[in-house]
Amino acid sequence: MSANATFIVLSYSARAYVQALVQAGYHAIALDAFADSDTQQLASMTIKLPYNKNGFDADVVMHTLQNLLANPAQYEDPAKNNSPLNIQGLLYGSGVEAMPDLVLSISIILPLIGNAPEVVARVKSYEFFQDLHALNIAHPQTSLIPLTQDGDARVLIKQCNGSGGTHIHYAGPDTPLSDYEYYQREIVGDCFGMLFVADAQGCECIGIHQQWPAQLPHCPMAASTMLGPVSIATSIQAQILHMAETLTQHYQLRGLNSLDVIVSEGQVFCLELNPRLSASMDLYHTQPALMDLHLIASQAKPAEQIVNQKNDSESIAADVSGAKENDQSLAIRAKKIIYAERDMYLANLSSLKNNEHLVPDWISDIPNTATIAQYQPICSLSAEADSAEQVMNLLEQRVQSLSEWLIKLQSSKN
Repeated sequence: MSANATFIVLSYSARAYVQALVQAGYHAIALDAFADSDTQQLASMTIKLPYNKNGFDADVVMHTLQNLLANPAQYEDPAKNNSPLNIQGLLYGSGVEAMPDLVLSISIILPLIGNAPEVVARVKSYEFFQDLHALNIAHPQTSLIPLTQDGDARVLIKQCNGSGGTHIHYAGPDTPLSDYEYYQREIVGDCFGMLFVADAQGCECIGIHQQWPAQLPHCPMAASTMLGPVSIATSIQAQILHMAETLTQHYQLRGLNSLDVIVSEGQVFCLELNPRLSASMDLYHTQPALMDLHLIASQAKPAEQIVNQKNDSESIAADVSGAKENDQSLAIRAKKIIYAERDMYLANLSSLKNNEHLVPDWISDIPNTATIAQYQPICSLSAEADSAEQVMNLLEQRVQSLSEWLIKLQSSKN
């Protein structure tokens, strides 16, 4: 890789991917909706972009990228004494899959690190469920016309190109669909995700994690808590891996992807395929190696070259395979997004955010603003322990500690 190799990261929140790039020895330019404090500390440049329920403003994104390529120095922070940055390409995370035309436009001016624009467009459309049916992959009943009530099973309305669960809500008796929406019969069960790396012909499971929603009043399925890696029944794991392999070959997936499923009475149902970087990377100790895997697998290399191509002294295969072979020795991690229950003013946050003695290292995605609107994310918490029970108990303790910390920040306004 070239000296000062730099990658642009475009995502609703870029921090996790910027962190992975930096830990793997690369430079990163972050384009996201928050410009959080820790993102700014990690990235060579951080640019906050407008974002609404429809995603990024495509014109603003393209204008920003074109300016970056023409004159990156205008965005540099003099305090960081940056060397000239050698931009190698763009990686994308959540929020971008809602805009396949934008992904296509980006691919014209920059190497796109990840799945091709046409893959993103197909996976994030209603045709995805038609593909699941044709591939004989189990999934909840899905329709563009209203579904009748079936016992206690409620009906959800989802958005094809949505992310983070904030687009999901329950359907009323006569609730119409908006653009890109569909009806889906709810299945009660346990939700899991699988992070995997693909080379178009096959895939490798990085790990399986369990996930729970935040159950906010206006969006009951908003992404909140992840726990992983978790051990599940061999038969369940085999079903999930078979789905991932089938979808990899069908869509010619490349790089890191994630698959969301729900397990009910021993049956696995596919909910969603995310053909992009996943926030679940935060759960794995092999995070820097995973970013290398993504960069290499996205270059259309033969499968046998994917896990052995960084430097002679560094083996991605050893990092990833070794970690997987010693799962029992790895601590289990949990991540939780904390949402504001009401409009919040966090006085003195600007003086705390850069002080590592005042902000614990288990708090990330630290806001760069003192005002947080109701139901918007405040930050993320993490915990690590030797068992799922221990890590969830620790996470709950940290939720309580954060609540007390936020009360102090708010009270200092007066």
